[in-house]
Amino acid sequence: MTGQEQSKPIGLNMNILVYVESPYQLSNAISYIDVSSASICQILIRDNGSMLQNKQYKNVLAANKIKGRFLVIRRVGVFGKLKGLLLLLYCIARYAGHAQEIIIGDARSIFSKLFILFGNLFNRRIVLVDDGLYLLSYISKVLDKRYVIYTKLPLEKVVRSCVSRLYIVPQEVKKIEIIPANSVSFVGMKLVEIGYLDEDIYIKILQEVAYKGKGSGKNLIYYAHREESDNKLSLIESLGYKVIKSELPVEQLLERDGAPSGSYYSLYSTAIYNLSKSIAGSKFYSYRIDKFYWPAHAREAIEQCYDLLKISGIEILDIRF
Repeated sequence: MTGQEQSKPIGLNMNILVYVESPYQLSNAISYIDVSSASICQILIRDNGSMLQNKQYKNVLAANKIKGRFLVIRRVGVFGKLKGLLLLLYCIARYAGHAQEIIIGDARSIFSKLFILFGNLFNRRIVLVDDGLYLLSYISKVLDKRYVIYTKLPLEKVVRSCVSRLYIVPQEVKKIEIIPANSVSFVGMKLVEIGYLDEDIYIKILQEVAYKGKGSGKNLIYYAHREESDNKLSLIESLGYKVIKSELPVEQLLERDGAPSGSYYSLYSTAIYNLSKSIAGSKFYSYRIDKFYWPAHAREAIEQCYDLLKISGIEILDIRF
């Protein structure tokens, strides 16, 4: 069961505190705030020093005509970590005490855990919003918590056989206007940059997609993740892709500008799942490589992601090197 023991109904006017660390988290938190009709809301945003990420934050805020407070938290060196910790403790003391509800992006973050700890100690309602497919693996750790989960993911399929105190609120899927095109699009991921995948493997996957696209005379589009390196993007451009670096998350970019018809590819991206639900008439594919290419600690979670993508109707393409 999900949400059977939730004590407060969604939609109650209340004081809400938001803490997020990515533009996608921010967008989903704002969507939830619209659902819950908050009377007072404080939005705290982690600034990790990325100019493009900060532009995405500001564009998301501007699009919704709200303001947020940027927290400069850069975990570099002992002094940087201590400064970040002190800043977070100040924010908890300053804002969390007045909030009935605390909205968190990535609950795995060390700084998010401080807000969650406070919320648990003082009986605040905790809301976890989407920050991607990590929820699939994380959900098993909080089945006994009275948390609200606000997500587009079909998590009921994950917890349906479990006794759970979670309250899962499905997020509305917005339909995206289709732009007639003859294109093959790839939704980029920062897998190389975080050390999950060797760059040559990533580029080989893109070469495979490019070969298919060029063979049928289609335009190649690559939607870059904000944290992908310029060197890697230059390599991708050399394969014939038009690289798009947006100041909005890809879902919001396509909501604004329309989505080219055709085929969409990625690996185990949350965005490919979201777009598959929003874009009608296109085909969606997810490349899967041998699990031994992934870090050992991440293999189980990544396989869970592929299982969900398959269940959701995205075709899984196994590729061998």
